[in-house]
Amino acid sequence: MTLETLRVDRIGAVARIALDRPEKRNAANDQMHEDFRQALSDIEADTTVKALILTGTGDRAFCSGQDLSARTPPSDGPPTRDLGAGLEMKYNALIRRLRALPIPIVTALNGVAAWDCLDKIPRTVWMDYLIWFRHTLSLPVENEVAVDRVAPDGDLLKLSLTGANEDEIWTRRVVLATGR
Repeated sequence: MTLETLRVDRIGAVARIALDRPEKRNAANDQMHEDFRQALSDIEADTTVKALILTGTGDRAFCSGQDLSARTPPSDGPPTRDLGAGLEMKYNALIRRLRALPIPIVTALNGVAAWDCLDKIPRTVWMDYLIWFRHTLSLPVENEVAVDRVAPDGDLLKLSLTGANEDEIWTRRVVLATGR
């Protein structure tokens, strides 16, 4: 699928949509809404997709909102400032569609939004989220485990562990959540 304002890819059973207008801080315009409709239709039709990650490209913003410079005045009559119709037809419709997806959605924030949010998630809320995430994706998680060594082993990573059910495990990816 070729989209002008989004990048869509897969990581196993997870689809990732990245807003791709970094020069405009990923501000949404009419084309982005059209691209979202197409991307979501493709994801809805693919029963192998088990989760969705939303993120943005660039390092300055996840999404700065509506691209007001893209608004064009009507061809007949005076320009209108009523943003309500646009919100209802595009933004609200997109949000309703995202909420209706039968899969979990995770936002991977970048830029200022990511740093601003880091210290605003209470530890207990973060733990609730992690419990939900691992339950939804059926991820095996063990607490109080030390990773003593990470070594490449062919296409995988071999982890040597202390305090786990297994002394060694092999994986494709490692995510370390150390807290803040």
